[in-house]
Amino acid sequence: MKWIETAPAAEIAKTLEPFFPGVNPQALVAAAQRYQRLKIWKSTPVIDPPAIEKFQDILVQGHVLDAGKRVKYQDLIVTEFASKAK
Repeated sequence: MKWIETAPAAEIAKTLEPFFPGVNPQALVAAAQRYQRLKIWKSTPVIDPPAIEKFQDILVQGHVLDAGKRVKYQDLIVTEFASKAK
């Protein structure tokens, strides 16, 4: 996560390339630049409750998760390891 914050987009794309076979390398660079510009990559492993709520909202809106089957943050996320990694 620390490396991703400062690495050039081309280096990030080169690292990701094996995970996206057949994807144009220039498209990976553009995606990495976009993620950096929008600050999409997390800078910490901690997952906050609002992020889980938003994620579940997306799943409900996409008809992947039934609204009545939302999971409580404390039942879904184990914070012990992320807290130690700060």
